[in-house]
Amino acid sequence: MLDIRFVRENPELVKENIRKKFQNGKLPLVDEAIALDAAKRAAESEANELRASRNALSKKIGMLMGQAKKDPSKLAEAEEVKAQVKANADRLAQLEVMEEKLSGVYAHTVDYKRSILFRGFDDKFWVPHSRNTTVAREDIEAVEGLKVLSASPEAGVYAVKSPESKQVFLMGHAEYDADTLKKEYLRDVAAGIDIQIPANYFTDDDPAQPPIVRWRSCAHLLYANWLNYCVYQTTPYDISEIKEGTRTV
Repeated sequence: MLDIRFVRENPELVKENIRKKFQNGKLPLVDEAIALDAAKRAAESEANELRASRNALSKKIGMLMGQAKKDPSKLAEAEEVKAQVKANADRLAQLEVMEEKLSGVYAHTVDYKRSILFRGFDDKFWVPHSRNTTVAREDIEAVEGLKVLSASPEAGVYAVKSPESKQVFLMGHAEYDADTLKKEYLRDVAAGIDIQIPANYFTDDDPAQPPIVRWRSCAHLLYANWLNYCVYQTTPYDISEIKEGTRTV
């Protein structure tokens, strides 16, 4: 597989190699790939600028709200800035919609080794994903208190927690049955949607073959850890009220 950077920097060389293979019908694909790559990089650049602007505007709102205590006229300016933040957020959401649906089973690593949620996990584990949008890691890390626990090079962030693990956010579908991705894929094919075969899922990437389930053990461990460490062990009880069946919160 050709690296897109090589194609971008050496389009004529790539085309010459195509001609040598007598595949001239593929020549337009070179320019198409370069154009799509340019659009992708432009979108990434705009997204980065919007994130930087959001951070600066958020600080400005805080400053204006502080000044408004002495000068109420600053409230109107603060509202204008809030509107700009909202517009930027809407545009950023548009840019983060994926060109293709993310569908398949992807390898992940535990980024935060001390996480009790991932206690007992292997260095690499697998989780199904099925979605059309994503959340950038830098957006998550910009929120005070949130910590990324696990991620995938291909699928992006998988697990995030709030302080003291009171909230856990999962981007994937460890709960999926063996045939869930298959049903989704066949549904989309029947609807005439141009959809990719789920990655790392069917035997030999052949939809006619059975799926390979490689996420079940980590799914059980994930939810067992959550119930044990984040629910059971953090819920206080008054032992004197157990006989009355009363649970304290």
